[in-house]
Amino acid sequence: MNRRWLAALILACVASFASAAEEDEMLGFIVDDTISHIGHDFYYSFSERLRAISPMDFNQGLRERPSSRRWRPHCLVPIS
Repeated sequence: MNRRWLAALILACVASFASAAEEDEMLGFIVDDTISHIGHDFYYSFSERLRAISPMDFNQGLRERPSSRRWRPHCLVPIS
């Protein structure tokens, strides 16, 4: 009888670890990697709009690359 309980306990522990491994990835993050005030403003507008129209079942990044011209930064939205 004790062996059955021990086997059931081990099986329950293994099953809980297997389901936890599937759920480890957290979704819905928007990563801000901008450096200028204009980039931060764009990130804020972009993230508000994206959250309004999407269920956010993915992660998204937003990077800013400075350009050679002073007032024209490039905001990049990588798609994976």
